[in-house]
Amino acid sequence: MAERNFPPAVEELLRRLSSDRLTGASSLLELAAGCFSGLSSASTAAKGCELVAEVEDLALELVAIQPLMAPFYNLCAAILERSPPSIALPSLKKALAGAAMRYTREAAKGTELASRAGAGLIKDGARILTISRSTAVIRSLELARKDWKKFSVVVLESRPMLEGRRAAERLAAAGIPVELVVDSAIASEVRRADQVIVGADAITDEIVVNKAGTLALAVAAREFSVGMHAIADSSKLLPNALMPENDRHRNPNEVWDAAPGGVTVRNRYFEKVPLNYFRCFAMENGTVDAKEIARRTEMAGPGLERLAGLLAR
Repeated sequence: MAERNFPPAVEELLRRLSSDRLTGASSLLELAAGCFSGLSSASTAAKGCELVAEVEDLALELVAIQPLMAPFYNLCAAILERSPPSIALPSLKKALAGAAMRYTREAAKGTELASRAGAGLIKDGARILTISRSTAVIRSLELARKDWKKFSVVVLESRPMLEGRRAAERLAAAGIPVELVVDSAIASEVRRADQVIVGADAITDEIVVNKAGTLALAVAAREFSVGMHAIADSSKLLPNALMPENDRHRNPNEVWDAAPGGVTVRNRYFEKVPLNYFRCFAMENGTVDAKEIARRTEMAGPGLERLAGLLAR
């Protein structure tokens, strides 16, 4: 793909997406959708086919910024599905803004419904262990609290950006007893937990993508026979063939500022966990198992197929 300069407003949103280190997936998705809305209003394309080419390049740019975040793929697929090469320019501009708005609205609705299902997973009196700052997990815990369930939460600090602190702060504000612990205590904290509940940035027919540390949680949960659960809406589902092998490398200074010569610092935010480590998944229509997840991700729609073709160029 030749490098393309997008309208200034879109470039600014792309810069924010690329540099963001703390914002949750839901807010990032809104920024990504804003890129398409901004393109529809600010593009100088003279023909529909020219704007379609810009849409395709923008889709590739967004996926490259968040290569392991399924909602970005699904947003781009929804946009591409409404951007046929032969479409007239006025119709395409209208379709872009509408599709971006609808997708973010449906994703937000899906997160709320999945969170309600997740609240049903939480056992009264349980000690719950989680990692990072999943909107769906936090919302599930808040809803369970409103249902008068009594439980406590242990949040791993989630290095290098320590977003676990923000999760703990919000839970405490909701009146939920919460402890913040260091990531290196994963195994001992799992042994003390009744449930492990995490979010997901992507779920395929083979793996769950989530914050680094989730694989250690899953392995320890299996060792100590603690139930491992994930809460996610359908925007997190993606065929495994579209998932890259690894997350992109992040800024090493977040781990060790000015590391000495001879030391290579590896900083990846996300990792993959085999699907069969999870007992169940809370989604919009209730809890499902790994077999149902595999069934739902079998078929890629036309938008995803087109995106896959673009990625294969």
